Amino acid sequence: MAEAVFMMNPQQPKRRMAMAVRWTLLLVALAVIFVADTLTNYEIAVAVFYVAAVLIAAGFLPTFGVLTVSSVCMVLTLVSVVLTQAGHYQAGVVNCVLSICAIGVTTYLALQRSSALVAECHRSCNSPQKWALKIP
Repeated sequence: MAEAVFMMNPQQPKRRMAMAVRWTLLLVALAVIFVADTLTNYEIAVAVFYVAAVLIAAGFLPTFGVLTVSSVCMVLTLVSVVLTQAGHYQAGVVNCVLSICAIGVTTYLALQRSSALVAECHRSCNSPQKWALKIP
């Protein structure tokens, strides 16, 4: 009876650690932005900084993950408007709409960029020129 021996890739723990660090930074960013947005007046559009969280997510998550982070950011923006008690409410609603639009546009552009990078990678990997001799 042969036993299967599984060798752990030496890079695997580093990748797991890097992923954990990215997730931690993303969650801390979301929490800090939410608290800052909730504690400031309606007139200050802190929620627009959620675009940074979307861009961070686009760097290491697949499409569904980026869409999920984007949706969470939009929900946090709405919750913050409800919880904020200082400032002019009408200005807060306008800032909320602008922030949600910025989050949506950033999500779209980040996903377009990811798709373009994947297409470029596939094109260059399958290109016959990859295997051609380069003579100076």
